[in-house]
Amino acid sequence: MLPDAVSTGKKVSVKAQPLAVYAAYAKDRDLRWNSTSGGIVTALVERLLAEGVHKRAFIVRYDKFDGTQAELASVESPADVRRAAKSKYVPVSVGRVIEAIKVGGLAGSIIVCTPCQLRAIRAALRHYGASDKEVLFIGLFCQSMLDYRVYAHYEKEYGGYDT
Repeated sequence: MLPDAVSTGKKVSVKAQPLAVYAAYAKDRDLRWNSTSGGIVTALVERLLAEGVHKRAFIVRYDKFDGTQAELASVESPADVRRAAKSKYVPVSVGRVIEAIKVGGLAGSIIVCTPCQLRAIRAALRHYGASDKEVLFIGLFCQSMLDYRVYAHYEKEYGGYDT
């Protein structure tokens, strides 16, 4: 069942036999307009943390290129989730998730990731003999991403960039 913060649309017709497919968006207008794809992931993660269903979420916190790689970072506050809203089309490290696996596991975590990140995280779970019980994986589509070298190109060609 979807939380009250989410509005669902019509079921989508597909040739495969999924369990269910819904179109949804966040009811919070500010969130929806300041997010990507309707803010549904942000709304869900915020609500699950606020209600204590999960204790932390690994999300991409990346506002501006500063020379460091973007990463899935652990947050516990719904406000931190909201500040991280919007898609980021850059390579994202799962290093912090793997560190969490090594030092105690992921129980009580939400992990928002792409398919290749999920594959790496599951491999790390197997490698370290850890469980994915009590972990909610929210899978995102991976369409494309920029190479970090694009920033060097913009600096060289245009004297800078604005993100």
